[in-house]
Amino acid sequence: MKVTTPYDVAIVGAGIAGSTTALLYAQKGLRVALIEKQRERGAYKRLCTHFLQPSAVPVLKKLGLYREVLETGGVHSTMRLRTRWGAFNVPHPGTARGINIRRALLDPLLRERAARHPMIDLYAGYKVTQLLTEKQEVIGFTMQDDEAEPQDIHATLTVAADGRHSSIAKLAGVPTVTQANERFSYYAYYRHLPRYPDNNTQVWLVGEGQAYVAAFPQNNDLTLVSCYVPEKQFHEWQGQAEARYQQFVADLDNGPPLGEGERVGELMGMRKAPSVYRRPTLPGLALVGDAALAIDPLAGIGCSWAMISATQLVNSTHRALHRHPTEAPVAGTALARALQGYRLRHNLYFWPQFWLLSRFSRAKRYHPITRGVLLAAVKLFGGAFDRQRGAALPETPPL
Repeated sequence: MKVTTPYDVAIVGAGIAGSTTALLYAQKGLRVALIEKQRERGAYKRLCTHFLQPSAVPVLKKLGLYREVLETGGVHSTMRLRTRWGAFNVPHPGTARGINIRRALLDPLLRERAARHPMIDLYAGYKVTQLLTEKQEVIGFTMQDDEAEPQDIHATLTVAADGRHSSIAKLAGVPTVTQANERFSYYAYYRHLPRYPDNNTQVWLVGEGQAYVAAFPQNNDLTLVSCYVPEKQFHEWQGQAEARYQQFVADLDNGPPLGEGERVGELMGMRKAPSVYRRPTLPGLALVGDAALAIDPLAGIGCSWAMISATQLVNSTHRALHRHPTEAPVAGTALARALQGYRLRHNLYFWPQFWLLSRFSRAKRYHPITRGVLLAAVKLFGGAFDRQRGAALPETPPL
């Protein structure tokens, strides 16, 4: 059994959450092991809305990747919600805008930046087979690839960044809350669709919230068009998904004109994607990104939450992890307190949003409070122009 020199932090998963966490810890001068099961450096998550909310842009800037993301093809965007009562842009502080960039570009960009950092060792093509514990505290893990003998990685802090179906969370027995998603979805990419003003991401709230359609502008003049349909209609779509998808989009008011674009790739579907909330810490272990919290893809917020949770973790724990090489390992009580701080930050920031968004996944009519919030938002924030080639939106109806 091969054993490496202990790391300050060992992170499992080198997607957005894992690579961001590794880079932020490395900026603090901590030695990091970054483990990725995919051997190819260009691997990326395919099922995604590819949208970085304005809240994630400061993290990109902190990583020094903001300009590179835009030069690589990132598209500035905000989100516009279209309801039966009118449309409005989702408000953010100041004039902040998010960025749409396909994961095929973003994931390798983050991973390559991490691989080049002198404080980060990237292990590609390795799978974690068991956790190492001491007095009920995680102290590392055993990993193995297809060609080498098992290898133990010891670290003061282990971080699970391995996604919605986190194997680390399962190995550790992390407490989990699951909310069913009562919608299925179909989605496809189109090239050369007419763009909306400011490249806004468009979300149509169909009826009283039972169904949704979203159009996410991407790099290379691509647009991702997704339909989210109540589960009870699934049997009606079976065997005729293409025709149903086309008609569902065509029935929208000012929806994307699919006939004016060029389909790129096949129509793809997704079913049974529940919302998952896991306790974000155990002794010696922290969870970030989808490993800690995975929400309905409709929200278009997973990439941003990955970066925000990574920032919360590093800000909460980096001081406890710092030690001079000649000093004794960091005291367990200091790290335990730091992880408690992360858990508190995470719960305060994410749990209310999880509670709200997971209820949207039930495909039921709006709660009266939700309906009132949407009506107020239309009144306060509505009134922008429609697609660049089209006319102004209809007047907001009186409340």
